[in-house]
Amino acid sequence: MLVPFRRLLHKAIPKSTAIGYTLSGKFSKHVKDIVSDRDIFYDTYAMIYGFSRSRTYTALRTIYLNVPYGRGYVYLYGATLTQTPITLFLNLDSKCIRRNIIENAIELMSEGACSLYLAIPFTNDSFSQLYRNRIYRLFKNLGVGLELLHPSYTLVVGKSRVFKDSPSTIWSTEILAATLIELTVGRNRVKVEDIGCVDVIPSAMQGVESIYAERLAIDFINMLISRKIIDEEQAKEYLEMVKSS
Repeated sequence: MLVPFRRLLHKAIPKSTAIGYTLSGKFSKHVKDIVSDRDIFYDTYAMIYGFSRSRTYTALRTIYLNVPYGRGYVYLYGATLTQTPITLFLNLDSKCIRRNIIENAIELMSEGACSLYLAIPFTNDSFSQLYRNRIYRLFKNLGVGLELLHPSYTLVVGKSRVFKDSPSTIWSTEILAATLIELTVGRNRVKVEDIGCVDVIPSAMQGVESIYAERLAIDFINMLISRKIIDEEQAKEYLEMVKSS
């Protein structure tokens, strides 16, 4: 078999598992073509986290989550499927994803430069404002997650064990994973990259952003308690801070 010329110009990158997710079951053809590339991915799955049960015509193995609108559980379930050291999670509806970004992220991971890589904010104005007021305030108080300027990200690449060990939340599990790594391993193990592009969350999610923000704040505080980073009295103070914002 002839190797594509573009592959001869680049060193081989380790194969990974791709877990794509979509609310509606519709995919961007550009993104689907990337995650279907067997030169990069050992396995690829598509997870639908909406109510859709209509036939999805794709060669990707398709899984319907049992928790509608529970994007955060894509990470929890996806971690049980992967058989490779590196797992990539991405929004299949993304307008921002590019092949070179994915390849660079996987190379960083394989070289040991970081344990978790995040790029391309996945949000809207309302969600970002709630996040800044309720969650990012906690981060600044604790001196953690200072580069996590957005409540969720389209592209998340990490060592597979990171997702298996991370607590989950209904939407923004990658934020819990990133802060846990910072707190237990070190801030330099998380890389957040700004590529100058933002994906907007589905319009069907508008109006429930406050639920996701509050749940993330509570789950973050519970994570701190379980890891004995804060005590019960401190937890009460942080919960009051969230409620007052």
